[in-house]
This record gives sequence, C-alpha cells and structure tokens, in this order.
Amino acid sequence: MFAEWISATQRNHGLEHATIAVLIEKCGMQTIAGRASNDGFYVLGHVDTDLLLECSKDALNRMQNGNKELAISTFCGTNILTTGALTAVFALLANQFYKHSNWLEKTMNALTWSILAVVISQPIGCWIQKMVTTNGNVENIEISSIDEISPILRKVRTQWKKY
Repeated sequence: MFAEWISATQRNHGLEHATIAVLIEKCGMQTIAGRASNDGFYVLGHVDTDLLLECSKDALNRMQNGNKELAISTFCGTNILTTGALTAVFALLANQFYKHSNWLEKTMNALTWSILAVVISQPIGCWIQKMVTTNGNVENIEISSIDEISPILRKVRTQWKKY
C-alpha cells in the first residue's frame, strides 16, 4: 500500500514537471510552483484552468510517447534542497580545513567551496530526481479533472487507467 502511494506520487511528480515545462514552452517563464500527491498534483500561480488542462494532456501524451526526460526539472525542490545541503556541508568543511587561517581566508575559502557545491549540486539533484523523487513511466495514468481551489491554486487530478 505504502509502495503504491510512493510510486503514484513519483509519477505525478514527473507529470507535474512535464506540465510546467510545456506551460513554460507555450507561455514563457512563469512564477509558478507545483507539488505532487498520490492522486495528482497542485499548481500554484496565475494559470488559466483550460490552459493548464491543455498543457497537462500535452505533457502526458509526450511522456507516454517516450519523452520521459520531461519528468526531470532543474527548477525542482529536490535540486534546491540538494544545493542548500551541499553548500552548507561544503562551507562547514572549508571552515574545518582552514580553521587556522584568518577570517578573510576562511571566508574566501568557504565562498569558493560553496560555489563548487552549487555547481555540482545541479547534476546531483537531477540524478536524485531520476532515482528517487520522480518517475517518467506514466503509461497507465490519465488526467481525470482539474479542480480550481482558488484563483491561484489548481489541482490536476490523475487516476490509473482501467482496462
């Protein structure tokens, strides 16, 4: 039961990313956020419901036709978390390695190590998405509806196809 819940959330997370990618492709960069659940995903931002439905269906169709890389997004919270965690760890390590340096050297070394952490965190965050937080296999999913929760919050509901 729990494994099914995780799997559904991972697939919806991938579909959420793909939907936002299609939306950006059609309308340009947006101030928008998403969050997946086991029965769909939420989109926070000023997005027309009909446009969101169109983009969701387009994204699902693309993924079902092999474009599974749409499930990975550099804008994902996984990448943000990875960047923050690695930056903190690298800054702390730099402080330890250079603990006998003066404050300016410590600061410059911490900044250098932090920049390195930011650079390597992008591919690591995308790898974590691919291996843990998303799944591009959406063959058995269909979009059932979109709920308009508020003027800036929509829920795209998904369900497993019934054969």
